[in-house]
Amino acid sequence: MRGIVAGTRRQIGIMSFHVVLFAAACLAWGESNYYVDPAARITLADGPDHERSGDLDGGMAAWYNSVLGLVYVQDLEDPDSPARPIVTAGKPSRVRISGDYVVWYDHAQNNHHVYACDISQPTLTPMRLSSAASSENMLPAVSGNMVVWKDNRVDPAYSDIWGFDLSDPGRGDFLIVEGIKWGMEYTGRPNPNISGDWLVWFQEPAMPPEPHMPTCEIKALDLGDPGAAPITLDVGYAVGIPHIDGRTVVYNVSRDWTNWDIAGFDLGDIAAGPFPVSDTGFDETVRDMSGDLVLYGSGEYPEALRLVDLADMSEHEIDLGGDAWNYVALSRDWIMWSQDGDLYANRILPEPATLGMFAFGALALLRRGRKR
Repeated sequence: MRGIVAGTRRQIGIMSFHVVLFAAACLAWGESNYYVDPAARITLADGPDHERSGDLDGGMAAWYNSVLGLVYVQDLEDPDSPARPIVTAGKPSRVRISGDYVVWYDHAQNNHHVYACDISQPTLTPMRLSSAASSENMLPAVSGNMVVWKDNRVDPAYSDIWGFDLSDPGRGDFLIVEGIKWGMEYTGRPNPNISGDWLVWFQEPAMPPEPHMPTCEIKALDLGDPGAAPITLDVGYAVGIPHIDGRTVVYNVSRDWTNWDIAGFDLGDIAAGPFPVSDTGFDETVRDMSGDLVLYGSGEYPEALRLVDLADMSEHEIDLGGDAWNYVALSRDWIMWSQDGDLYANRILPEPATLGMFAFGALALLRRGRKR
């Protein structure tokens, strides 16, 4: 009788332990902490040569040297491949990369023009995209074959958005969006961005008489629909540069002039409106995004980066090691940044949550015990 009772208790104990393990595994399943391994850091450029971070497309990196007048591209997936230089017109800036193309704008001799280079070719030869003789052709973005940029050739008081289809170079550059107001205090906007057929930008309306302050807008346009009109995604007292990947847009917004929050918008569900990404009460600045991952700096965590996974809205701190990081770019599992005058790249890796590791480890020990 005692043996039966003891056996029953043992079975109940094992079943209870299984229930606990199952619950722990369910809590941890699918959750990850993201980290950067300092030992795997890649130094792309060091020394006093004024390298500046640019952009990533997966494992392909592009950056520029403003003093030497060079743009560089390098395959991070191939550790033996050297950086390939592109000789520019003189002072490159705002380097972006997508697929076979790197784009930038050059501000040599007080003029600003947009250039592109096909990096799949053995000889890296820049091609000028902007046809205006002299104007503010600045802040390009590229997705596939389509390049867009800020341009004020029509009216110096306004910034239009112009584009160039690299698959049809004979067409030349063309006007996409006309008459986006910008003030001298906001020089450089509207900062267009593009992913696939979707174009997004910041728009500031004409300044009304004081004391009223204008509201600013995040706009989007479906370039795949020739008859489409721009869509207003969000409105705030102030908004920041929109970032887009696929149909997800993220951006800074201040709705009451007290602090900057981060909001998002799903272009696949426009009726749902904007959703909060991070609103801790501290100033937050979006650095970049890739897929469901949004990278931002927060006043709550000085000199540190935060990563939000939109799939489960979990937040993670990314420690790059040291302070004074800047010019951060993110693509898939790669991150690139400038720090103390040098340029680095590394992978952002997921690691199983501690609870999940404990659960599966305990389950393995239990199985070993049962085999004995």
